[in-house]
Amino acid sequence: MSQLIAEQIGADLSTTGLAVTVRGKNNIETVVIAMQGACQWHGGAAHDVNYTSFLLLSALVQLQSKGWDFSEPGTLCFLVRQHDMIMANQNHDVLIPALSWECNKAQVMAEVLNANTDVTDAVGHIEARFILAKLLWALQQDSSLADKDIVVMTTGDWIVGKLTDRWYLSTSDGLSNGLLLQDSKKLARDIFISLCVPNRIPEVVQSGTPVGRVSGEEDASSAWYAVKIILAGWEVLASLGDNHSG
Repeated sequence: MSQLIAEQIGADLSTTGLAVTVRGKNNIETVVIAMQGACQWHGGAAHDVNYTSFLLLSALVQLQSKGWDFSEPGTLCFLVRQHDMIMANQNHDVLIPALSWECNKAQVMAEVLNANTDVTDAVGHIEARFILAKLLWALQQDSSLADKDIVVMTTGDWIVGKLTDRWYLSTSDGLSNGLLLQDSKKLARDIFISLCVPNRIPEVVQSGTPVGRVSGEEDASSAWYAVKIILAGWEVLASLGDNHSG
C-alpha cells in the first residue's frame, strides 16, 4: 500500500456523526463515524462530549489502515454544532453533558434577555438555543453549579483546548451565542456581571487562526493520549462554527 502523507485534517462534529477529511498532496480521504453519546440533561438535548476523543481516535486509526501517514505535522481544524455549550471545571473536565443546539429549554430565559435592552443592544437578539440563555437555564436547574469555579465555552473550543492545552473562545460561535459584543467581538463582560453568571469565559481568538500545536497528554489511559501521539506537533486552528462546514 502506497503511503499517503497527510497535510490537512478537517473534522466536522455534527448531530449525526463525526466526519474526518484528510487531505494530502494528491488525495482526499473521508471517514464518517456514527455519533455516540447523545443524551438528555434535565429534559434538554445534550451530548456526552467525552466520547469525542474515542471517535477521533477511531477515525485516525481507520485512516492509518488506509495508508495515511500523520508523522509530518500539518494543520487541523474542527467544525462543531454551533450552539453547543460546555460547562467545565478549572481542569476543563466537563461538569454536565454539552447542551446542543437542539436544546430549547431556555425559551423563558431568552424572552427575559430579549426584554432587556442593555443585553440586546450589546450582544443582539437571543434565541433559546444560544449559550447565554442556556447558561442561565442550566444554573437554574442545578444551583450547585453556581458555587463551582466554572469555565464556559463551546464544544469546538473545548476540543481545541484538549488538543493544545490552550483555551480560547472562537469569534464565530462566540458571536452567534450572545457571548461577544456585536460591535467589537470582545467578551460581553459587563453583561455577564449584570446577569450574575460565571464570568469565566476564555479570551477571544479569531476563528480559523492558529491556536497552538498538539501537545502531550500525561494520562496514558486517556483516549486523548493516543490521539496526541498520532497528531504530535500538528497545528490546530481556532474552531469554526457549523455555518462553515461546507
